[in-house]
This record gives sequence, C-alpha cells and structure tokens, in this order.
Amino acid sequence: MKALIALAALSLAACATKASEPVVKIVTVNVPVPVSCISEKLPAPKPYPDEDAALKAAGGAADRYQLIAAGRLLRKQRLAEVEPAIIACRKPDG
Repeated sequence: MKALIALAALSLAACATKASEPVVKIVTVNVPVPVSCISEKLPAPKPYPDEDAALKAAGGAADRYQLIAAGRLLRKQRLAEVEPAIIACRKPDG
C-alpha cells in the first residue's frame, strides 16, 4: 500500500514539472536565384520580309530573290544584336 501511495505521489510530481522551452534557432541559407542574362533592352525580332506568305505572293523570281536578300540582311543585323548577349550569357560570371 505504501508503494502504491509512493507511486501515485511520484506520478503526480512528474505532472507538476515544467516543460522546457523549445530552442529557437534562426539559420540563414544562401540559395542562388536564377537571373536572366539577356538584357531587357534587347528588342524583339521584327517580322522578316521573306516569310512564306510574302514569297508566295511575290510576282516573279526576281521579286522573291529581293525578298530573300532583304530578309538575309535583316537577320544579319539581328545576329549582330543577339550575339553579344549570347556571349555574355556563356561567361561563368555573366
């Protein structure tokens, strides 16, 4: 009987103990954020004059040739704008 009373007293004493506070730990984690290497100033491509509809609507072979030549010149100009951006993107620090 004394053992039962002692056991009851110990169990009640255990309920009266105060729980320890959780330890709050703030940790800063550096995560790389993807950033576009293409400039916002790079203009969108313009429509080229040598698209299928224009070539089909051309009057003859000479007109088609002129459209193709004009499209080639515009593509070369566009490549001159785009190539520096591509080279900058390929650099490890770019």
